[in-house]
Parts: sequence; structure tokens; C-alpha cells
Amino acid sequence: MRRMNVPFSGSLSLSMIVLISTVSTGAAQAPAAPAHQHYVYCISGSSMPVVYFSEVFAAATTSDRVGPSPAPNRFYEIADPFKAFLDKKYGAEGHSTVGPTCRVTNLDPTGLQTAQAAKQKLEDEYKQSKKQIVETGWKYTP
Repeated sequence: MRRMNVPFSGSLSLSMIVLISTVSTGAAQAPAAPAHQHYVYCISGSSMPVVYFSEVFAAATTSDRVGPSPAPNRFYEIADPFKAFLDKKYGAEGHSTVGPTCRVTNLDPTGLQTAQAAKQKLEDEYKQSKKQIVETGWKYTP
């Protein structure tokens, strides 16, 4: 790259100062979400008459994609603490032996709305199947 020596006249135009200020602050750019961040909600297995739901919350998962193996929507790092919570608060026989699953959506403004709508739709489906829905208020905290 070639360097140019330009004599400095002692004053910069206002437009140059504004341009330099805007470029250096990056005011128009939003911070990127951390990798593997999603909106998540968990549910107990649906084989029992009562189905337990967590809150919708933001969390990091081990995979970018929905349904990492070995089981779709399992996300063990979040589902296992939810199961432990259910065992402690409601008793092991109070929820399905299949184990909880966790559903994820993208971490963006529409992702929260999407997760809340999907959770509500699933609750409505279970209610139509004559299942009792319990909102546990549980949120994952790593």
C-alpha cells in the first residue's frame, strides 16, 4: 500500500468529523448473537395425563440445528436439569418416563414470538387431547 503525505491545513470539515465518528462507533451495527443461542421451552413426555411446560427462555444449545442426535429436540444439557426439577417438585411418577424434550427457535425478535406461539399451540393440542397442562415457571440456568 502506498503512503501519501498530505499537508494538514489545521481544520477538518464538519462532514469529515461526522464520517470518522460514525465509522469508528459502528452505530448502525447490532451485535451478533453468540453461536448456538436459541429461544427454548421444555415439555415433559406426553404419555401421562399431565404435561409439564417450562417458560420460554434464551439459552445456548450444543447444536445449531433442531434435533441433534441421539434424539430429536432432546438437548440433554437443558432437558436433564428440567427432568431433575420435575422429579424433585412433582415426583418421578408424576411425569412421563420418556423424559422431557426441549424445542428451540432462533434468537431474534421473531424467534421469541415464534417460540411462544409454538408453545401455546402445543398446549392447546394437549388440552384438546384431554391432558392437564402445568406451567412450571422453570427456566434453565447454566
